[in-house]
Amino acid sequence: MNLKERREELGLLQKDVSKITEIPQSTLSKYETGTLQVKPKYMSRLAKALNTSIEELFFSEDEEDILS
Repeated sequence: MNLKERREELGLLQKDVSKITEIPQSTLSKYETGTLQVKPKYMSRLAKALNTSIEELFFSEDEEDILS
């Protein structure tokens, strides 16, 4: 799962997530397009706002298999 995919599943706009997480919308846009890497300090805010875990949101299944 990725950030944009999850946000859209929940019917949220970037501005909604920005308001909840207090992360600027321009930064969220860069996170979603991959032009900026998500800072670790924001991972938990985003996961909580999108009602999922950090692992589900930021790590692919292949990466999870490697970590297990």
